[in-house]
Amino acid sequence: MRGWGPYVQDLDSVLKGTTYLLTLKRAGVNSVLHPMFPTIHPILSLKWKAYWVNANELLSPMQI
Repeated sequence: MRGWGPYVQDLDSVLKGTTYLLTLKRAGVNSVLHPMFPTIHPILSLKWKAYWVNANELLSPMQI
């Protein structure tokens, strides 16, 4: 289980940020967020990739 901490924390931050953005979008603030989206999206994608690659390595049957 060593090494999960930073990735779980990052995932938690990403989920909170995504939920916040979706809430704002529903509230009709999409026009304000739109210019920032191209900057935010690659960062979120990289964090997801880092999380899933690490999770797959940790949960591989060879290590269980």
